[in-house]
Amino acid sequence: KLKEKINVYEDSGITVRFSEEPFSVIILTPIMKRAHNLKSSGEIVFVDSTSSCDPDNHSITFMPCPCSAGAVPLAVIITKVQTENSYVKGFQLLNEALENPFNNKGHPEIFMTDDSDAEINALQNVWPASRNLLCIFHVAQAVWRWLWDSSHQIPKEHRNKLMLIFQQIMYAQTVEEAENAYKNACGYIGVYLPTYDNWNKYLNNCWKKKQLWCLAFRNEKVRGHHTNNFSEVCVRIFKDEVLCRVKAYNVLTILDFVAMQLENHYEKKFRDFANNRCANPRLFLLSLKKKAASISKEDITLLSDGMFSVKSDANVYIINMKSACCTCPAGLYGRFCKHQYCVYEHYEIVASNFPPVLPQDKHEVAVLALGEKAPPKDFFEPLLLEITATREVEEAHPTVTEELSLSSYVPEDNNSSYEEKRQNLLKEIFSVMSHNDQIHKSSLSGLNKFLKKLQNVKSSGSWESFLHTAGNSVGIRRRSGAAIRVQPTSIARRSPFITRGSKRFPGGRPAGAPLSKKRKHSLGANIKFNQPNAKRH
Repeated sequence: KLKEKINVYEDSGITVRFSEEPFSVIILTPIMKRAHNLKSSGEIVFVDSTSSCDPDNHSITFMPCPCSAGAVPLAVIITKVQTENSYVKGFQLLNEALENPFNNKGHPEIFMTDDSDAEINALQNVWPASRNLLCIFHVAQAVWRWLWDSSHQIPKEHRNKLMLIFQQIMYAQTVEEAENAYKNACGYIGVYLPTYDNWNKYLNNCWKKKQLWCLAFRNEKVRGHHTNNFSEVCVRIFKDEVLCRVKAYNVLTILDFVAMQLENHYEKKFRDFANNRCANPRLFLLSLKKKAASISKEDITLLSDGMFSVKSDANVYIINMKSACCTCPAGLYGRFCKHQYCVYEHYEIVASNFPPVLPQDKHEVAVLALGEKAPPKDFFEPLLLEITATREVEEAHPTVTEELSLSSYVPEDNNSSYEEKRQNLLKEIFSVMSHNDQIHKSSLSGLNKFLKKLQNVKSSGSWESFLHTAGNSVGIRRRSGAAIRVQPTSIARRSPFITRGSKRFPGGRPAGAPLSKKRKHSLGANIKFNQPNAKRH
């Protein structure tokens, strides 16, 4: 039946390749094929497998890569078992289905997996030029479970202390610091604990693979990704959103779900992002803007082409905009930090790890979702930005940059301070209001209404809303009859911790309900409270 359906999938633009011995099926939907054209697909790819999705417990392997909208799958592989031979055959089918996968490189620079020998060996067999890294969460989780294994006879009061020793090795920023932390851990320097030979042996075995999990051996190419959370999310989406936590009938049904339902899910998510329905990148950028408010242009020094030094508090950090990294802890591994934002704000230089808030980012995601049917890049340009930019070009002929999409136009000297700009704007507002009043003769009712709205401003948040909406978001008076009332008997029938008035029911768990006694899924919290970590799925 699988052979019969391959032609049907091909007509829909879906590529399916399979092998009978060992059994392996690879699925490439149109979005997955277009994802191989992304630059990030040639940099880092996450690999993770799951099972228990059908009665025969076939293994489903997801291979996502990061993109502007989060993560996009590059391929989905279905195998009978999670063995090295099955993985090798599935990865070989990917090379056969696409001529030049992974952004025409043939292989990504980095594969991020959990500590599965079958996956790692198969990846090295098919793509030997790629580097394999381990998810630090799964490494730490494995160490924590080892400490809680009763057969190892580690006392409970010593488990979290030994775990903290291991974390000092894992989060070391330099190789020398990691080696010193390992030597101190072997000698129990700084702690008063008895010697555990089995723990020393286990720690020594972990140290042999230090290049895979220790952060000191990583660089900016990981782009701040130290875990394979993207692949974990893909598994969660497939089980929750696609399968609705119900097992599929057989492997053919899984194939249909991946080819149709999973494709529709990602298309909808990517279209929402392209249509500016996701505010996370913008909010992240604004948070960095607030953090970098204390850094002025005088604190930034241009060292060479693309190299800057930024003075922040009592420290000086070096930024390489070409490789998109900073010497601060946040930007050391390629993550966008506040120091890189300062360089962007004052020198208008954008690195490759800049948050996806620009029109080209939205257009890239739209092409990912719709292909040739995607609107042109001009479609994603904001209307007000085009008007403002055109006006500036006509009046002053400045250089129009992408920075206009992040801040409003202020017709003042850029060298003046923030307070001076604010005072000048207030003077201009009062001048314009006085001028309009002289020309149009404000009515008494209009002035009274405007005054009442001003008097109803009681907080800084409402004042900002007043400024941004010209007072439309501030009500004049509260109307007691505006609410839709409910019957008193319906209020009496409500469960505890539910609102007793006419307000709509709040979503989710009631706010006043007693907290669940289940252990948290946070590994850090469980280490702090010295308790086993809970399993998510």
